[in-house]
Amino acid sequence: MKTPLKNSRKFDELYTPTHAVTPLLKYIPNDIKVIWCPCDKKDSKIVDVLCACGFEVIATHIDDGCDFLNFELPEHYDMIITNPPYSIKDKILERCYKSKKPFALLLPLTALEGSKRHKMFEKGIGCIVFDRRIDFNGKGNCWYNTSWFIHTPITDGRLFFEKLNGNNTEYNKEGWDME
Repeated sequence: MKTPLKNSRKFDELYTPTHAVTPLLKYIPNDIKVIWCPCDKKDSKIVDVLCACGFEVIATHIDDGCDFLNFELPEHYDMIITNPPYSIKDKILERCYKSKKPFALLLPLTALEGSKRHKMFEKGIGCIVFDRRIDFNGKGNCWYNTSWFIHTPITDGRLFFEKLNGNNTEYNKEGWDME
């Protein structure tokens, strides 16, 4: 049974702020040129940051008729990066692993739990854990920790710790110095 992305839970549409994207940059392998953001509109902060860092970005979103779970994969891309709907994170993870491409998904840290995901993560996963929770809506921090789950040869099996800086507006492929 196919599950469309549209009309999933009401809290699935959380917009990623710039300061939650920038720590990911230094973990993107050097050979990555084209990034597919399958749950992002062209004006998302994820897309903005990646484009500003020189990546070619393919942005697709369910509102534009591009349902990641049922959409044919683009012909050429090197990596998937997105903040997917959390209510269907298992289906998103399955699709990402089936793509056989590196990926980075912004997910609740509790996504590490569960026997189904455990079997998937045995294929390789790394995690960037932040020093605080991401404020998705400007009303204060979220009630749960959200981290980047990364599947690349350089990150698999590793745990990384990064600081979030809500005032940061400068970024490049190497990330930034928090001091």
